[in-house]
Amino acid sequence: MLEYCYFSNLLLLLEVWVAPRSSTLHKIVFAHLSGPLSWSIPAMRNSLVLHDLDKLTSLFMHMSPALVGWAVHWYPNQVRVPIDSWPAAQQEEWYTGTFFQLVILPMGPYLLWSVTYYLKIFVISREKVQQENYATLFKYMTKNKKALAARIVLRASPAYQPLLYMLMHLVLCQAATATAFIWWHSYWAHTAFLVACIGVSAWNGANYYFHVFAKRYLASVGAAPHPHQA
Repeated sequence: MLEYCYFSNLLLLLEVWVAPRSSTLHKIVFAHLSGPLSWSIPAMRNSLVLHDLDKLTSLFMHMSPALVGWAVHWYPNQVRVPIDSWPAAQQEEWYTGTFFQLVILPMGPYLLWSVTYYLKIFVISREKVQQENYATLFKYMTKNKKALAARIVLRASPAYQPLLYMLMHLVLCQAATATAFIWWHSYWAHTAFLVACIGVSAWNGANYYFHVFAKRYLASVGAAPHPHQA
């Protein structure tokens, strides 16, 4: 529960329940939810598989906060933050989003998480993580040695692989955060992006069901007796 997706969900809870009137926090949270967290759906191949609790939980952790961020940003008066009664200057500040506020500033909380995560997973609890075989994103990303990310990370010596992984994670998250600047200023672009993410998850789920049912069908055909056998 130390992975980035949980951290992003924690930021959302902080905004909703602790500081719903903070425009600065809203922009930081929006950038995290509409940037790296949303892009993780196609990147991590999140799948809408309704009978699989793990897959459904993973999709919910990424998709649900992104939808909440969309609702809070575009329909603040219908959800948690009724801003019509705020002073005009405060309302203007809520809707104004500069490149610094939406791309650079959100890197502050991200760097706080990444340094803490690196020290905990790869330094303080390194032996325990290995002994207990805890599932981490680092293991997931390097499991398929043919994948581009795995090939880049595994080229380094084992001692520097976690650091290289964290640096790559930083670059990808920064790039994903930059797209949040576009989503902030365009309702239709933001909506289309989230619909596309939902569509990708449904497509992945459909492929999963197809392969599972196909394997079961082939297995049943292979196990069934031949019509001429008695």
